Amino acid sequence: MEKLIIALAGMFLYLLVIGGKTERKIFFISLLAISLCICWQDVASETEQEPAKNVVQADTLLQLTAADSTALEEIKALLEDGKYAEAESKARELLANVEDKHGAESLEAANVLDQLVESLWRGGKAAQPESQDLAARAVASKEKHLGHEHLDVARSLNNLALLYYAQGKYPEAELLYGRSLAISDKTRGPEHPDVVRTLYNLASLYYVQGKYAEAEPLYKRVLVTDERVFGPEHPDVAADLSSLASLYYAQGKYAEAEPLYGRALAIGEKSLGPEHPYVALCLSNLALLYYAQGKYPEAEPLYKRALAIDEKALGPDHPDVASDLINLAILYCEQGKYAEAEPLYKRALAIDEKSLGPEHPDVATSLNNLANVYWDQGKYAEAETLDKRALAIQEKALGPEHPDVALSLYNLASLYQRQGKYAEAEPIYKRALAIDEKALGPDHPDMAADIIGLASLYDGQGKYAEAEPLYKRALGIAEKALGPEHPYLADYIESFSGHHRLTGDGKKALELAGRAFQIKKKNFRDGSTTMSEKDALTYSQFLRESANTFLSTYFDFKPGDDSADYSASDVIFSTKGQASEAIFVRAAEVNMLAQLGALADSVRLARTVLSNLYVSGVGDEGVQSYQDKLDKATRDKERLESELARSSASYRITCKTLLISAPRRYWTF
Repeated sequence: MEKLIIALAGMFLYLLVIGGKTERKIFFISLLAISLCICWQDVASETEQEPAKNVVQADTLLQLTAADSTALEEIKALLEDGKYAEAESKARELLANVEDKHGAESLEAANVLDQLVESLWRGGKAAQPESQDLAARAVASKEKHLGHEHLDVARSLNNLALLYYAQGKYPEAELLYGRSLAISDKTRGPEHPDVVRTLYNLASLYYVQGKYAEAEPLYKRVLVTDERVFGPEHPDVAADLSSLASLYYAQGKYAEAEPLYGRALAIGEKSLGPEHPYVALCLSNLALLYYAQGKYPEAEPLYKRALAIDEKALGPDHPDVASDLINLAILYCEQGKYAEAEPLYKRALAIDEKSLGPEHPDVATSLNNLANVYWDQGKYAEAETLDKRALAIQEKALGPEHPDVALSLYNLASLYQRQGKYAEAEPIYKRALAIDEKALGPDHPDMAADIIGLASLYDGQGKYAEAEPLYKRALGIAEKALGPEHPYLADYIESFSGHHRLTGDGKKALELAGRAFQIKKKNFRDGSTTMSEKDALTYSQFLRESANTFLSTYFDFKPGDDSADYSASDVIFSTKGQASEAIFVRAAEVNMLAQLGALADSVRLARTVLSNLYVSGVGDEGVQSYQDKLDKATRDKERLESELARSSASYRITCKTLLISAPRRYWTF
């Protein structure tokens, strides 16, 4: 039996901010990837496996006609092609025929029910009461005919668990997976593919709940078993490697994730060929890892190759193609290329609406992403319309208490907050928080992002007393769940530092800003050891905002103690000038401008030129050319500043105000 992951990609844990936003987009990338990865399909014949001893094989009891058997295979093919509405229609027609011949509670009907249930949840109808009723019917019929511990019962239990999983009812799903695992383990043995599949699904369930410690040993057991049973070059092994890599990615362990993604890609290309859809998935996973590290030049060609593969293999209107388009669009948004991103989002939305229907959850995902483009450009009215439509779709398709609903609520609240509509934003933030706490538990990493959003809202209203305990709770959750050196945690710490700046506690603000910088510095240092010089220069730009935060805090509050001075020097030397204009305008020796004139304007222009170089990065011009420009701009700035210092004892700098705003969350596949 072989399992293939045919959904798209990826992970990706943490955060790089789009325009200073989205603290959780990478986490949701990985979360959604794992959610899709559990939907792998058995494509090899059951006859390859040794039948369980003393167990009646269900297939021998079925009395389907040749025509009905053919129809059943056609339904499976439609599901594999992503034609879920057609599969549902054909399954309903076949179910009616089989029930007429064999009865509504027959084993034959239960077999068709399994396919109908799959077509419903894949078609975005997991939350509909009918879906759960049909899945429960299949379980009951099989238990009646085969007993409570038959392997076929375990498979239907798995289907029902997947419905609960899709609805965000994780405790219920876990119970069913546990029962399915016990049956499969007893009847088949610990290395049977059915046992391995259930272990894989259970590991994925732990993953989405942030239970990484519980998920890791299960993923490793699945990997070891599949390597022993199928060999190290089997596609199932590649799928296992990708899942384990995504788990590491979710924890910010990029060094551990990259070789696993690379090995999965190599296996896929060798065993399935370079044009197989699974290879596209592997490419997307690896691209997302590069994206999370700011290695955009490496990520873009991988995303484009994945898109080309899926368009050729699956057709231009397949849902997986829509997912590829979304991944590429998010990459463009990260770089501020909104003109390139918007048509990709719109095409993805059109594909999903056509292939899945206008009420499918994937349509909501596309709407949310398109809303993010408008949000980035300040088109708040357009963003709000899309956010509200996405929320309505998810509430209908998934139920009002699903974690995906919480994500859409968060985005809508952040939109209102950005516009100063605090009264509208607060109850929405609170509802999102309540949903995630109920569905995921109080210690899930998502809770930290929810809480930070609400805390930033209170800061924006001057409600500092209400905000502070929320920041402390969020940091406690993030540090416990993700570890003390995760990039997420650094961003949350910087948010808390901003809170203390607003309250006038410069000492605490500086302490937190310094801690956040050290975390990001370590992540950069660890990652840059495996990068080319060009990649390292480009990736170093992500230290810029953190350095700005620390140095602007330092110069605002002028603590005047040796420890703070040493930390400031460390930040300046560590970033090697990557801290942009905000550092220069707050330099300690710079006082207020006594007079404005041509020389002062020249200083500002030189700083702008240098800042733009830092922000743009190396680009396509090459490292040496970029470094030459950087050196010249630095010399020009320093020369003009020296001239101004000689002609004026002090000069005025216009300081930028601190913007308090919650980040948007991005969706991807």
